[in-house]
Amino acid sequence: MSESVSRPLTVAEQIFHDIIWNPLIMAGETAQLTWAPILNAPVLGDIDKGVISVVSDYLFSQLVLFVDVTAIKFIDPAHQSAYDSASEALKIIAQEKGITSAEFLAAQAAAIKAMQSFVHLNVA
Repeated sequence: MSESVSRPLTVAEQIFHDIIWNPLIMAGETAQLTWAPILNAPVLGDIDKGVISVVSDYLFSQLVLFVDVTAIKFIDPAHQSAYDSASEALKIIAQEKGITSAEFLAAQAAAIKAMQSFVHLNVA
């Protein structure tokens, strides 16, 4: 078995991870709880969330080795426009103030909330 090589994410990849990948994973986790509510039990729920987080972060770190996530285009023009606006604003703030600045974190939180409105999973 060969070991995979991981690398630090670029700012653009981190933005994609935070405002697209994570909301999608969280929506999937919520959908999972509708068909398996036992996974929301006190201890089991924490373990489940931890495993999902570790696995999804690992998958993303491997995905960016093969796919330019910044080149992904969304079918919904409103989604694409919202992502483009948010990612450009975050890139500018990251360059000027850094990714640990309060301004970046506030803009990132607003972008995450805005992008979550585009994630829909049919679970019925």
